[in-house]
Amino acid sequence: IQALCFVQQSGSQRRTAVDIQSMTTQTGCSLFCRSNIKCDAFIFNSTDSRCILLSVPLTPLTNECPVAFKSYVRTTTNCPDLPPTEVDLDYTPGPCSTLNDIAGPPVALAAPVCGKLTTGNRKIVFDAILHDGTHMILENRIESFVQWDAENGSWYFELGKNLKYYFKCGTCVRPPPTR
Repeated sequence: IQALCFVQQSGSQRRTAVDIQSMTTQTGCSLFCRSNIKCDAFIFNSTDSRCILLSVPLTPLTNECPVAFKSYVRTTTNCPDLPPTEVDLDYTPGPCSTLNDIAGPPVALAAPVCGKLTTGNRKIVFDAILHDGTHMILENRIESFVQWDAENGSWYFELGKNLKYYFKCGTCVRPPPTR
């Protein structure tokens, strides 16, 4: 399998916008582009958390003076492996949890992802912050684990074979008690 990455380039070749999505990280934008077969490059604007997927370059028009712009272009040359970050780096509780609910970070490749921690009747779940800034609660199942993807520069939560959820950061939390 050949590596795939995105390199920043400045250019003025026209491209069609394939899709636009809210995204809080460049890595999320890269993953979004990888998942769209029509995407050859992307523009990530961190100021307004916007990811714009771009097509392959279009044929230049005669007598046009396009404006230069920076984009990240798909390549398979000189792709580095990206070192892992701490899985819970920059984690903040979501709408369904508080700082007091944090049970601690998972251990990479440990299954289940949050161990067999229990506090009374409250089980432990994994709260992931996705690259678009939203939270996703994932079940602490016996076959689940987290792993760093060096090629994509992102953590992912795997649940069973080939079911991966890529995320920016996350930790193990106790869900709120039910009444």
